[in-house]
Amino acid sequence: MMLVLSSQEMLHIWEIGLGHHPIDQALIILAAAFPETSRDTLAELSIGQRDSYLLAVRAHTFGSRLVVLATCPQCRDQVECVLDIAAMGLVAGIGAEAPTPEADKSAVGAINRPLRFAGDAGPPIRFAGDAGSPIRFTGEDAELNKVQQVRVDGYEVYIRLPNSLDLAAIANDNDVGSARKRLVQCCIAQSYHDGLPLSAESLPETVIEVVTAQMVERDPLAEIQLDLTCPACDHHWNAMFDIATFLWREISTEAKRLLREVHILAQAYGWREADILSMSAARRQLYMEMVT
Repeated sequence: MMLVLSSQEMLHIWEIGLGHHPIDQALIILAAAFPETSRDTLAELSIGQRDSYLLAVRAHTFGSRLVVLATCPQCRDQVECVLDIAAMGLVAGIGAEAPTPEADKSAVGAINRPLRFAGDAGPPIRFAGDAGSPIRFTGEDAELNKVQQVRVDGYEVYIRLPNSLDLAAIANDNDVGSARKRLVQCCIAQSYHDGLPLSAESLPETVIEVVTAQMVERDPLAEIQLDLTCPACDHHWNAMFDIATFLWREISTEAKRLLREVHILAQAYGWREADILSMSAARRQLYMEMVT
């Protein structure tokens, strides 16, 4: 069952995630939101599965609308893009009643652009339960992670989808092309050519490209791209969107804001941190207005 992150939980996530790699930070967020699920299970989710759950956590914690900022590569102007997780059908069971963060209310002149996936987006990510029901891990997660066969030009390759453990294995590789190839090789369980065993490292580039395309097709949320147009110079480009990094920054910002409120209210009233954090956001805001 997924928990909506409380103020205390967001502070805890931020505190233990400080200084960790973004791969670990994503798992720390999921571990807090899905306390009944082991870290090993979370780490073995495909990247698309992981990100679909992070999108769900974001929607249930901060709201389904995201404001993304990008820099135009042509004129260096800043472009604002508003994405609506619920409207795009990225996560089932998230409706308009999801809480709306204050930042969303103040977004003006946003450019609404569709999400473009690497490969066919396929059906929306589905979770068990009706709209409004707790989100749970389903059998579809295990099914998606099964080893599958790819045949091309006499080669027979058995692959699974990349997960967080695979990303960690290539985290220090600074060459994008090399890292991508190593990532694919990590996910090859067995490979054969004309019936004879072959190492993943010996597979030709053409086969690696086909295998990569198959992975993208099976796990489209693993690579989310934004289709952007700059209003200043009309330049069109695609930008990668990483929900793990985006959500961590939001939690970090919220944690620092909460600590500031705790500091001010504790000084003013002598209250304990736990008591301040247990208040609703509306009550804390009223006290903050009276103090400041």
